[in-house]
Amino acid sequence: MDKYNDLGQILKTIFHDLSTILIKNYLCCTSSAMRKPPVHKSFRHAFRGIYLMLRSERNFQLEMLAFLVNLLLIVVLKVTATEAAIIILTCFAVLSAEILNTAMERICDFCQPEYDERIRFIKDIAAGAVLILALGAVLVGTLIYTPYLLG
Repeated sequence: MDKYNDLGQILKTIFHDLSTILIKNYLCCTSSAMRKPPVHKSFRHAFRGIYLMLRSERNFQLEMLAFLVNLLLIVVLKVTATEAAIIILTCFAVLSAEILNTAMERICDFCQPEYDERIRFIKDIAAGAVLILALGAVLVGTLIYTPYLLG
């Protein structure tokens, strides 16, 4: 029982520390020097980010193509709404992970332009996270589409 109390205390401490950091960062970033842009500008920046990904990142282009193929399969195979939602959310998860991976790689390149084994490690594990999610997406697609394709 003590093991669970210790774990609970550790988790409580971690959540407390994280909330303190988030609150301090929020208060720091809302000063007059760092005002948030209007909502329409935030959306414009977000859509620009997606456009930049489409223009410059081959993996994102392939994943976007896979998303479009999935949309076509959803319509053609007439999958249920629940299955369609699962497929679409899975595709969005892969696309989002790719965006985060690219952002992390760019930050690493900016912070350390020279080759560094530590940066390679960071980039490799970030790419591994995207790969795991993409493999999971293939598994989800296989599980959902197989009954429709086999009749």
